[in-house]
Amino acid sequence: AIFHAIHQCNMRFDAMPPLSTGQLSAENHRWYTVLDMARAASHSPINLKKLNPDFACVSFYKMFGFPTGLGALFVKRTIDLHPLNRGLRLSQNTPKDKSPIPHQCRYSPTVDSHTYFGGGSVDAILPHTDFVIPKQSLSSLVHGTVHFQGIASLSHGFAELSRVGGMAEISKHSRSLALEFVQRLKLLRHGNGQPAIIIYGSWSNFPLEQFYRNNLDDSLPGPTVAFNAIRFDGTYVGYNE
Repeated sequence: AIFHAIHQCNMRFDAMPPLSTGQLSAENHRWYTVLDMARAASHSPINLKKLNPDFACVSFYKMFGFPTGLGALFVKRTIDLHPLNRGLRLSQNTPKDKSPIPHQCRYSPTVDSHTYFGGGSVDAILPHTDFVIPKQSLSSLVHGTVHFQGIASLSHGFAELSRVGGMAEISKHSRSLALEFVQRLKLLRHGNGQPAIIIYGSWSNFPLEQFYRNNLDDSLPGPTVAFNAIRFDGTYVGYNE
């Protein structure tokens, strides 16, 4: 079984605590933990050793703004991937079958397997019979041509991150922008004194004055601000408005 979690909530912006596979283990059953870091990795440093997931994924589009459709999957070296590498199941030999194609090389989809395959995921295939030899590595999970042009562009994105000081500097800058944004939103009021904005999540009750007084950098929420615009009578401004 697979337990999927996001590293940072899009509404409350709370960070995910370290994932303990031992707490998810059940008798005679193995849990795999998957951590979605796409949002968090775009604006803050991440310590995978501390978070301890079996798998973790990031989006390079969210980190660099380019290329689209490309990310990375991190896999812990110590986990057993064999139970997951079941994209193509091979049927068992039966004595009554007279087919010239050996059973151990014949494609036989099962309930928990793929019923298709794409280029690059198999070592051999025949066009007129159910014969296929799947690759015995993680390549069997990749269907089609990889995004080689986007991969070649990543070095420029990482070079730009280094030029601006790395993720630590990006985190500091993005949070300071969010702090200024929240401060200005809370000042917006209608002529009758009613607030024009409702803020949700950790920013809603964040003590702005205390931050400026004590410079509590570590206490700042994430750089995304969730809010609604409110009319003077307390009704919400719709999304399409």
